[in-house]
Amino acid sequence: MKNLLTRASIVSSIALVASSAMAQPFTQSSIAGNDKAWMLLSPKFVADGECTDLGWSSDGRFLLVNRSRMELTTKYIQQIFSKSSAPQEPPPSIGEIVTFSMETGKSRVIYKYDASLFRAETKWLGTGSAVIFSLQSNLTSLISVFVSTADGDVKQLNLGEKVNLIQYFPSPTRAEMVIQLHSESDGMTVQRVNSSGPVGRTLKTASGSEPVAYLKNGNEILFAGMRRATGPLSSDGKTKEAETFFEAVNVQTGATRPATKSEYDAAYDGEEPQLALDEKPVQVDSKLKPLTSAIFRSADELVLIAADVSLVKPNRQLTGVAYVSQGTIFVRPIAEVPLAAFLDAKDAAERTKIISNAKQVALGLIIYAADNDDNLPSNQGKWQDSIFPYLKDRNTMDGFVLAFKGGSILKVEDPSKTIMGYIPGKGGRAVAYVDGHVKWIKDGQ
Repeated sequence: MKNLLTRASIVSSIALVASSAMAQPFTQSSIAGNDKAWMLLSPKFVADGECTDLGWSSDGRFLLVNRSRMELTTKYIQQIFSKSSAPQEPPPSIGEIVTFSMETGKSRVIYKYDASLFRAETKWLGTGSAVIFSLQSNLTSLISVFVSTADGDVKQLNLGEKVNLIQYFPSPTRAEMVIQLHSESDGMTVQRVNSSGPVGRTLKTASGSEPVAYLKNGNEILFAGMRRATGPLSSDGKTKEAETFFEAVNVQTGATRPATKSEYDAAYDGEEPQLALDEKPVQVDSKLKPLTSAIFRSADELVLIAADVSLVKPNRQLTGVAYVSQGTIFVRPIAEVPLAAFLDAKDAAERTKIISNAKQVALGLIIYAADNDDNLPSNQGKWQDSIFPYLKDRNTMDGFVLAFKGGSILKVEDPSKTIMGYIPGKGGRAVAYVDGHVKWIKDGQ
């Protein structure tokens, strides 16, 4: 019973999508891949304001948002309506770091800062649900680093004095990361960090190379540097060509070993979603800036995410896609459905559309006959032009074959068994009879 209800739900959803797609191409919200299919559900509101970054947690359950907004204070509103010629002070710009839960559909502000004084960079702390973020002063360029636990407790990490440069490398296997930072007290250092702060020893190599990526094993981080090649002289005959070399450092033991370019090419960069994401400008008015539409693509099929976006990012599990549209951040949940059930439902939806169109054309023909002494038009002429005034959409007649040769329908002995016309479809056809009823007849019947 549960499977029947699920399939019925899919059929009804795809039927609604199919009917809307008749008038507007590429507005469907379902798409098939090679071995599975997906349906985009209705958007959920995350936050408003100017969004500077979106980031999904590694398990795809949470979205991390860095946004800023103007705080409309009472003083500022009074300034707007004041007749004073004195210069008006702009409203404060408030930055907020927000997390959104796919499970609850709710957002939570975990930290606020003065966006006119600081720039924020946010990351998930490896595979966990903790957030690490830094605030860089616009006045001094110094950086403070904070971590927020899953419970929302925020604390500042002690990473040295007067930090002014930082780079993050989240772990692919643990709730931690490696960070490279520069401080006036310790210079350039590379450290392993979790929600409690620095862990273990400072990571370094004898060559002075710098970190570039985690290896997929999650135990080593890859360092890269430049050195003079040992091969032939360069074209000027004076200096050696420079080449890149790689080293791998174990983040737990600090052990260093030589690494290869192939290891760098295969370094962890996350797995891309199975659907390709397209962002294409669409010119709707030559006087206006083109809109950017976001769509998923699978072979020659398209599914629309949103028609006007400035930023879009799906999670790797394809359970949700986040996007920014007109200053508002949304998430569209994505439901994965079995490919076979999806294709069956898609065929059923197509049959539903064809049967509906056949009924509308049959009704149009009957109304036409009522206005024309009970006579139907001949199927040898341009009968579509005669019926069109009785239909809302000319496309409804697409594929309809008028089998009735014309003449009075009153002379038909058995209207319920006399075929008026039909629309062919996959595996059968929707047959309309002279009495107006329509039924689906499978091929071979």
